[in-house]
Amino acid sequence: MAMMNRLPLTCVDMLSRCQGPQYTYCSSSGHESYIDHCIVSKPLLQTLEQCSVLPDEVTNSSDHLAIHTTWALPSHNTEEPQVTDPRQPRIAWHKLSNAQITEQYCWPLDYLVNQYTELVNLPSDCSMWTHDQISTVTEDVTELALRVSRTLDKPSRACRRSKPYWNRGLSHLSSEKRKAWKEWVARGRPRDLHDQTWVHYQECKRQFRREQRRAQAHHEEQFLCRLEHKAASDPRTFWSLLNRRVTPRSNHPSVQPFVRNDGTVLTHEPLIRDAWRDYFQELYTTKTPAHYNSSFQQEVKQRLSSIPTEPRKDDTTLLKDDITYEDVHMTCRKLKIGTAPGADGLQPGNLKYAGPAYLQLVTHLFNAIVSSEWRPPTFKRGLIVPIPKGHKKDPSIPDNNRELTLMPVLGKVLDTLLVKRAESWIDSTLDDLQGANRRCTSSLEVSAVLQEVISHNMNRGHTVYVALLDIKKAFDTVWHAGMFLKLHDLGMDPKLWRILLNSYSEFRCAVRIGHRVSDWFTPGQGVHQGDVFSMRLHSLYINSLLTELRSVAKHRACGHIQEGTESATVNQLQLQPRLEV
Repeated sequence: MAMMNRLPLTCVDMLSRCQGPQYTYCSSSGHESYIDHCIVSKPLLQTLEQCSVLPDEVTNSSDHLAIHTTWALPSHNTEEPQVTDPRQPRIAWHKLSNAQITEQYCWPLDYLVNQYTELVNLPSDCSMWTHDQISTVTEDVTELALRVSRTLDKPSRACRRSKPYWNRGLSHLSSEKRKAWKEWVARGRPRDLHDQTWVHYQECKRQFRREQRRAQAHHEEQFLCRLEHKAASDPRTFWSLLNRRVTPRSNHPSVQPFVRNDGTVLTHEPLIRDAWRDYFQELYTTKTPAHYNSSFQQEVKQRLSSIPTEPRKDDTTLLKDDITYEDVHMTCRKLKIGTAPGADGLQPGNLKYAGPAYLQLVTHLFNAIVSSEWRPPTFKRGLIVPIPKGHKKDPSIPDNNRELTLMPVLGKVLDTLLVKRAESWIDSTLDDLQGANRRCTSSLEVSAVLQEVISHNMNRGHTVYVALLDIKKAFDTVWHAGMFLKLHDLGMDPKLWRILLNSYSEFRCAVRIGHRVSDWFTPGQGVHQGDVFSMRLHSLYINSLLTELRSVAKHRACGHIQEGTESATVNQLQLQPRLEV
């Protein structure tokens, strides 16, 4: 009563408003209980219209029946954005057997692809494909894979987090209860004590509840014993177990509030989605500071505009050979299932388990894209998902989140093939001190190099100064014109350069919050975090910082601080730990 007075709440007798059965419990002796009351807030008391008792079903493990209530709530202007959910139902590929994937996905998909290639008159020479044909084939290839995947037998995705106590005994009793329920429903749902189907169903229900409570108690006891053991031996695991128990994960996406710059807190999902869109649109808008060298900016734009961008075939060395079926097949087989799809809804499993006819059509599509140096609009769509940075930072503040751009899977496969062709040139172009996204340059090795340099100089009696630089929103503020001019000056393959330039032209983004996305907008700066090329493009963009530092004259001084002395530097020791490890 104290809680009801504090909130405030009131108790409503549902008997006068009830339609149908006016009881929610029937004992084994035939006694029927009074219909349950509902607790509602006082402002909503006058909006209650009617209620009804739902019939018993197999998923109801309680002795009481559920109540369905109808409310006449006042209308509000809360229309959702006119954007459809791009996600398709997630498929548990790892739970499907090889026979199921082959018979229900590979063979039907190849059959549809063979029919499609017979109906569509595509040139045998991929270089003769037009932009409309490339765009049409991309959309059709995506739709064929999605259409067949919808017909798959989707196994139940049992969540061990929600019911960790579940065992085979409970599965057997649940099946028996479901079977008894179907027999009882087939008899017309009688509630006569002399009816064997109803008595059998009630007995199966009691056995299931009894075993469920026993399994829950046993799991709770095991968890407490494990928690007590880890409290003394492994505190890290102890707190991890405890935090997961207190705040269990949910299959439904949680929508965090959004705090504006003026302190206004938004809690309604459509408003939060629009606020995130405005935030990212502002972040990706090119800004020219007052102290910026405008003449240099104009010079960069003029030099970039003077570079020819027409497709050519005779100025490439990395992409002179066509993409082969084996390249596409091996790349698709290495895709990780379970990752989030892009705006087209195509999942990695759709390509990983596709048949030869489908992959052959995808190979022709990739060769047509490379030959024409034009990417279809489907590849130029990115879904931005804000991810909290953690470390006890408030996720409702936009700057405490990092963004991840979900790209279409077909585009990621093509970019992976292009990266393989350009990997040797990228490694030879980057400075040796560049350790991001490179082989044999993990963070442990970079830390070892830095510690070795500091220890070497301190052992020789030198004073060591370490300057750490963290650039805020480094990936989000990359200047497109400056980046592509740098790539051209570094000697990137001209054909690859034009393909990348086209991929950033007319690129569109939307923000996904919950199960819906915002309106689309065009970013003016920044690399696509989550794209295969993003880390490499950023490394090439900032590579001149290290080359400029190397070219600085030695023996400069600032007061008593000497620069470029004869003591060991990172430049001298950088390769030694890698060769010795």
